[in-house]
Amino acid sequence: MKKYIILSFISLTLILTVFATGYTKINSIDYASAVEIERTLAFEKLNYTGTVEYCNSSVTSSGGSGMVQSVLVNNGDFVEKGTPVMSVYQTDAEISTSDILSAITSNDYGSLSNVFESNASIVVYEAKNSGIISNLDLEEGSVFQSGQTLFKISPEHSFQIQINVIEKDIPKIKIGQSVKIDCKAVSQILYGTVSSIGNSAKQTATSTGKATTVNVTIKIDDMSDEIKSGYTAACSITVSEKENVLLIPYSSLGTDDDGRSFVYILRDKKLEKSYVRCGEEFTNGIEIRSGVSEKDIIAEDVSKVEKPENTVVNEVRINGK
Repeated sequence: MKKYIILSFISLTLILTVFATGYTKINSIDYASAVEIERTLAFEKLNYTGTVEYCNSSVTSSGGSGMVQSVLVNNGDFVEKGTPVMSVYQTDAEISTSDILSAITSNDYGSLSNVFESNASIVVYEAKNSGIISNLDLEEGSVFQSGQTLFKISPEHSFQIQINVIEKDIPKIKIGQSVKIDCKAVSQILYGTVSSIGNSAKQTATSTGKATTVNVTIKIDDMSDEIKSGYTAACSITVSEKENVLLIPYSSLGTDDDGRSFVYILRDKKLEKSYVRCGEEFTNGIEIRSGVSEKDIIAEDVSKVEKPENTVVNEVRINGK
């Protein structure tokens, strides 16, 4: 009896050993996604965020120093040409803002006239043309200086976006380049074109400090009733394109310790290392000039391939799709 128990124990041990070995072998297999390489359109895009504003605005500036008597319309109102926008006390005399404020404390027009050292007159500023009122930042009692912007008037449904482009990207920006525009408050993707590039640089605050930037204007080509001045807009500018490029994902490219670039190509259901020569870098991938051919299938992410001989490709997609 004891003999049979020992034999049964040995048999069970052998079965468990075989099972464990097979289980370990199964679990040593890695799985990876792959892409089939095709020639495609390569492109480089620059991404910036800006603010929507009215474009082609006519500016009304003050003809002298003074104080606002009354404001007759609001920002965003549509006005016809000749509509009164604001009335002001105004003089041609050179006078400081502090002196004007001191004189109008009593809200006495006669006192204001004495400060101006001349007879200040009431001037009514009207809309020079029909359109939407914007930049109307003064209110009753506000003081202004000669030449100061009082308000702007812009055509309906005519918008642009102002972005600040860092100096290293400016050489890539050209007037007429196409722009994809995403406003979170607008239900559709909009499109526009670069319409102007500033002639001077400035220091702009960023999340990491300050950067030297140049103002770039993007004209919104699409008409949308949803868009409003002041909205935040994410802009993707296409700065270059190249057709018929053998392109692979950046994640498919590996680098040896000696600096040589490689990919893993699927051959006879196995991944094999193949050294490649790289070309230009684009937003949607990197150009390969030798080492892979069109229709080759390569591992999508080299970091997921620890042991090529134990890696099974379980999904293949067309690169770029």
